[in-house]
Amino acid sequence: MCVEKLDTLVGSILSFDTTPYPLDRMIFEQIGVFLKSKGFEYSAPAEIHRVITPHSLNELYTFLYAYMDTEAFLKVYRAFIETAVLKYCGVGHLYQRKPGIRIHLPGAMTVNYHTDEWYGHGASVTNFWMALTPAFDTNTLHVVGVQDSLRLVDQFTRSKADLTEMNRQSKAHAKPVEICFGEIFVFNAKCVHGSETNLTSSTRISIDFRVLAEHEDPGNKDTEEYYLKPGRPTDVTQKQAIRPLEYVGAAYFYPRYAFTRHLRAHYQRAICKEFARKMKMKIVAEETEVHTMVHHPNLLHLASGKSVSPINSVSIFSVACLPLDAQDRKRIYTAARDPGTTLFFANEQLDIKLSGAKKFLAGDGIRLSVNVWHSRRCAVSSRSVRVDRCDTNSVMCQSAK
Repeated sequence: MCVEKLDTLVGSILSFDTTPYPLDRMIFEQIGVFLKSKGFEYSAPAEIHRVITPHSLNELYTFLYAYMDTEAFLKVYRAFIETAVLKYCGVGHLYQRKPGIRIHLPGAMTVNYHTDEWYGHGASVTNFWMALTPAFDTNTLHVVGVQDSLRLVDQFTRSKADLTEMNRQSKAHAKPVEICFGEIFVFNAKCVHGSETNLTSSTRISIDFRVLAEHEDPGNKDTEEYYLKPGRPTDVTQKQAIRPLEYVGAAYFYPRYAFTRHLRAHYQRAICKEFARKMKMKIVAEETEVHTMVHHPNLLHLASGKSVSPINSVSIFSVACLPLDAQDRKRIYTAARDPGTTLFFANEQLDIKLSGAKKFLAGDGIRLSVNVWHSRRCAVSSRSVRVDRCDTNSVMCQSAK
């Protein structure tokens, strides 16, 4: 019954009284504190693009997420969800412990078209999207209806489409969500959604959170860690600021094949990030894979050096996260060659650098320059190897002649 109640909300715009829940003002005040600390003059939230840079935007995200971990924010957030939102959902629901925040600057896009189901959320998860500044035209979220989304996803899967093609087709069916603070747009985990390049002169700031009926499948998310039951207190933890490092890249994890299916995404994420720290790599994005597609379009996109933020490397949890099909793997390696994207395999402690290879594809294998980390002796040896095969459990490496 709980799931059916949520389903009836999909595509709706819910309204609420903003007076008891000044989430917009709270976030705007913190943006002002951050900009002042950088020596910037702060005028209006929708005009922060006049003073902020893409680099300082990453710092702003870190600053805001630290604030959103404080009791001062979470107290208002929890009251808002439990009083103003869950009344639409009925009883027996869990909600996301801490919301996400998005800042969409003019001339930029924030996320490719996707469904939440692709990224490991359960099929019954419902997303609530709330603009803090006016959301309209190309600065807002664009969403495809449920039935059109199902048809698109089926077509993407059958054609093994890459992300560029998925974005192109999704754009043709998506509609902009035009709302302002005091309104919430509802969609579910099966709806294709994403952003367009912001061609307006207005920055959009929004927050989003998910709701799940109790006892429903949360997907790859740990229910206790990701969701909160109404009335239950939550821990307040401060996130550490990310320090600038040599490599700039994305963490990629996918609990699907071989031993990886026994390791939840948050364990894989932790290993990717620890390996990135050792390799002096700054993580600016996180990705998992489209669960319904076997050719791994997200990894292909990252290997090409493409992300919301520019990257030159990818910290992949394991070689077992690669596609099963050899041609799909080859496509990913080839995509990484031209931009010189470095592919790391955290579990196997491999650093595969492709940019220096004059003859990338050779014979029955792929010549690579590999740094092999020996964890027992904490020593590093560098050697050229040939990767002849990459199955779901291991990589077979032999010295290149």
